[in-house]
Amino acid sequence: MNQEYKNTNSPLYCEKLNVETLNKLFRLCDTQFCPLSSIVGALAAQETIKYTGKYIPLNQWFFCDFAELAQDEVTSARELTAFAPRYEHLIRILGSQNTQILQNAKLFCVGLGALGCEYMKLLALLGAGSGADGELFITDMDNIELSNLNRQFLFQEQHIGLSKAEVAAEQALAMNRDLKFVVHKEKLDVSTENIFDRKFWLSVDCVLNGLDNVESRQYVDGKCVCFEKPLVDAGTLGPRCNIQVVYPHVTSSYSDSRDPEEDSIPLCTLKHFPNKIEHCLQWARDTFTFMFQVAVQTLNEAQSNPKQRLSDLLNDNPDEYLEKLFTIMLVLLDVQRSSRNERLQKLVALADFLLQTYFINEIKQLLHNFPADLVCENGSRFWSGPKRPPTPLELQICDAEQFAFIARQPYNHLLAEAN
Repeated sequence: MNQEYKNTNSPLYCEKLNVETLNKLFRLCDTQFCPLSSIVGALAAQETIKYTGKYIPLNQWFFCDFAELAQDEVTSARELTAFAPRYEHLIRILGSQNTQILQNAKLFCVGLGALGCEYMKLLALLGAGSGADGELFITDMDNIELSNLNRQFLFQEQHIGLSKAEVAAEQALAMNRDLKFVVHKEKLDVSTENIFDRKFWLSVDCVLNGLDNVESRQYVDGKCVCFEKPLVDAGTLGPRCNIQVVYPHVTSSYSDSRDPEEDSIPLCTLKHFPNKIEHCLQWARDTFTFMFQVAVQTLNEAQSNPKQRLSDLLNDNPDEYLEKLFTIMLVLLDVQRSSRNERLQKLVALADFLLQTYFINEIKQLLHNFPADLVCENGSRFWSGPKRPPTPLELQICDAEQFAFIARQPYNHLLAEAN
């Protein structure tokens, strides 16, 4: 076949064949390696995105090679029988010794969002941390929200409101009952160094980052440098991603190169656990823009081309966002069709609804999910460090700030509508 390619000047012609590589390829061609399967699945998804025409892809070849993982020796029958049948392909590829190292590893996964879910799936399928000496430490302070379900595939509708860390561990155990988890629900920073202390870091073999902000990544990187631990750091932004493997005394650390400053604060911090003045300012700015710019503009666009605008909204936004947007749009549409006297009354009612939603009901719901006296499994208080329990307002029309909020809202909406 190679000679035929040569005669026809085919680009597939190879001047020199590596017999050793070919033997290894044929020996392992019937095996499956789950990380590689995930890459193939991701490539298939990218090809689907190309077909939609939503993004313009690069016109190039993508070369993916993990040949160094495959062992040179043929696996014996005795080696295979020493492990569970589900690991047969893994042993044939990596060898029994490397498989045992993987299963006895103590790994620490920080963050259980989209990347964290992928980590959990792959670790479960590989049996990482399932050996006699192995353990999987995981931590994430967030609870599951409706908007998480579109890409954090371990979570389903019945999990909304539950801890990401606990549900991720349960879902991974459903894939592989041999896994051994130590579940934390704390943020990893200076305030929790009594939990993630020196003894903890010394016990970890490798750290997997699934974080969504530079500050937290730099903190974890600093700990890995201090305790000389390998770090796998990755991040996503739409269809793009980055990955960096940091190995002590061999590669540069994450903090050696500077990421651009972040333009936004993580959504989970803004929504549930703001602890700085800038968090409150950003929340207020986002809410104001949503109420008096996005909602009004969307309503105007929907009235001019309802079918197309509705299709765009449904395709590009999570359900939780759409529910709020459509609620406000319906009120504004009702206001538009009312007389001026009725319009003012309905806008005042909307302002009262927003005051109770943002400053009373949502805070009560948060405190219902996380009571002020909540204690974590390790004995530490949930509301500690930068996390401070909020206090819902009491509705008092004589309160100057509450009155100003309600009185100002109708004017802002009328002004936005006029513009």
